[in-house]
Amino acid sequence: MGVLYWGGGLEGQGWDLSGRLPGGFPRIDRYSDALVDSWKGRMENAQVTLRMCASEGPGFKRYMKHFMMLSSQACVEFRLRQYHRYNTLCRRKVLTERQVIGGILETWHKGTSNSGMRISNGGEPGEPTFLSFLSRRARRYRAQARRLGGHFAAVILEGGQQELKFVAAAKTLSAERPAKLKRVLLILGGPDGISDSIRQQLRTTLEEHTDFPLLGIALPGGILHSYYALATVLVFHDQGLLIPYLEFQVGKPRQVVKSKARPAARPENSESPVEAPTAEAPTRETAEGPKTQPKPRDEAEDKDKTERAEVAPQRPLPVGPVNALAPLAALAPKPPPCPPPAHLLAQRPQLPAGPQRPESPVNGGLLPKVPGLVPADGMSALCAFGEILVGLIWPLRPAAVYVPLLPDALVDFCGAPLPFVLGISSEMVQRAEAICEPQTMFVDIDSGEIRVLQENSMSAMLGFCSTRPGEHRLVGPRPRPAAPDRPHKKLLRRLDLALRGIDFEAF
Repeated sequence: MGVLYWGGGLEGQGWDLSGRLPGGFPRIDRYSDALVDSWKGRMENAQVTLRMCASEGPGFKRYMKHFMMLSSQACVEFRLRQYHRYNTLCRRKVLTERQVIGGILETWHKGTSNSGMRISNGGEPGEPTFLSFLSRRARRYRAQARRLGGHFAAVILEGGQQELKFVAAAKTLSAERPAKLKRVLLILGGPDGISDSIRQQLRTTLEEHTDFPLLGIALPGGILHSYYALATVLVFHDQGLLIPYLEFQVGKPRQVVKSKARPAARPENSESPVEAPTAEAPTRETAEGPKTQPKPRDEAEDKDKTERAEVAPQRPLPVGPVNALAPLAALAPKPPPCPPPAHLLAQRPQLPAGPQRPESPVNGGLLPKVPGLVPADGMSALCAFGEILVGLIWPLRPAAVYVPLLPDALVDFCGAPLPFVLGISSEMVQRAEAICEPQTMFVDIDSGEIRVLQENSMSAMLGFCSTRPGEHRLVGPRPRPAAPDRPHKKLLRRLDLALRGIDFEAF
């Protein structure tokens, strides 16, 4: 997998490593050897996006091979494995701004050959442009994918496309996928995005080498920072959902067009036995057409070898049972929506032996106590109750994290400022209450009551207010209005109906 990050300087004019163009470029101070003006050209955003590919141990994620920073002028391509080895030898493995941006400047000035970076300023004649970088990498990805018996696709992250969601990605695991992706190129833009003209140039260049048209996907939340968008996509890939989703979206690989060196021209005289079209692969005589001036032997053989190397993998595959059923599967109606699979986010840890009383949180709160149960049975009852709560919310799709059984080591997650549904043991309640956000809802199954955690921070219990300049008086905590009873009663009625169908003795 590779990443293409499109950036640029002021008004999309491109990066200039020399810093002469308006907008400038970061530089290294000759006295302190520190990086200066890292914000110019929004290079700090590009550096953070590169760090999203980093990982402990190998330096970068094992499936991440290349990272390209392209613009209309300066271009940089990182061969990530070689780049990490070079940084390890230099004892600079931490990807700071000085290491990444400063390393680009040092490699460009000194011309280091083994740094793992391929750099071109692009403004001088003879230097490769961003289209040369893109075409070279796409051509190699296509050759690698075909060598592995698969396909190559390019994906661009942009708004207005179908959103990539966990539920939709999970459904594609069991769906029929005619494609077999072995190489993927992710394209994302910097803070200024990608203009329409540049996008068209990228599309035209990529479609010469990819097996599918350029696929556009969007992420929930609208326009996002490039590093956050890349991190979200990599989370899908780490969970094994990205490649099946892309294989399902791209569909069948398109038919490969014959090379322009040998256009299959229709013969003028269809009765001629020499020029009649056949189903077999064209030979050198039919490809060259009518006899003309004889070419040198070595040149003709080179052309023949080149043409055969390109045509051999492009022959259509024989129609088998899978290919014959693919059109029927495409016309089949979509199944009705189903609840989100809980096994994608659920965690089932091994808790210590002894009687436990599990509790859990609802949308930022903690769920119930079930006393007198051994750990396995108690956790099973709590997990079943959490599934019931999530089932009551369906078909709505709450943007909440759902963990039926929260491990003891992750109790700090209860203080996260986001919606969640968590299940915890009774030993974690006091620690969770100390770090939970205000308005956290606690549901106690035993007593059948719901309580909302009030704000108990020092700022609420003890505060100052000013009536005149220089005068302050101590005031106590302001009373918080009680929650209305109607939602509590409604929720209790729903919980009562749900609990009637559970046989707790079976646990």
